[in-house]
Amino acid sequence: SMAAIETINFEDDSIDQYGASQINHLPQSQLLDAYACIQCSRCQDACPAYETGKELSPSALEINKRYFLNNHPIVSKLWSRFFLLAVFATMYIRDLGTKRDFYGALGLNAKEYDQFVINKTNETSAKVFPVVLNVYDKSFYKRLDRIVENGTRLSEIDKKENPNVIKVLSKLPIFISNGYQLIRLYLLKPLESDDFQPSIR
Repeated sequence: SMAAIETINFEDDSIDQYGASQINHLPQSQLLDAYACIQCSRCQDACPAYETGKELSPSALEINKRYFLNNHPIVSKLWSRFFLLAVFATMYIRDLGTKRDFYGALGLNAKEYDQFVINKTNETSAKVFPVVLNVYDKSFYKRLDRIVENGTRLSEIDKKENPNVIKVLSKLPIFISNGYQLIRLYLLKPLESDDFQPSIR
């Protein structure tokens, strides 16, 4: 399972190091955890090692990871943009695709609702991230809409009774288009978070 702890073979003489000794040894997901942390310290309160007096604080670890990344401006800005785009794109594509009818049943316009949530979340994220996405650029939602449209095209291809090879070849240009849209979104000039601070409540 995803929560399973990786088994360490202590009898393997070829292993030079156990765990991570430097931040660059951490996988991508654990680096992003530093920005997902809301500093509630619940992880620390539930940590057996910390509760028994050992000098180990999961909360301090996450905060220090964020501090470390933020003191490397280029790295922290790249991570911030990647994290926000991953969250916003996943939400938008899902809600305007497979979840559109669900929102309709609630009397909500999925597109208007998602754009409102993304805009507000982007502003709030300026409290934590050094930069945020320029969701106000006219191309931002247009590119996300293109990916949503591509999702519909992919579903239509799946419904056809064609050989798998034909389906894969038909999908390839669409996958390339999606990748292109995401890259263009990522490369949009970000907004400096300091510009948002006066307006954040």
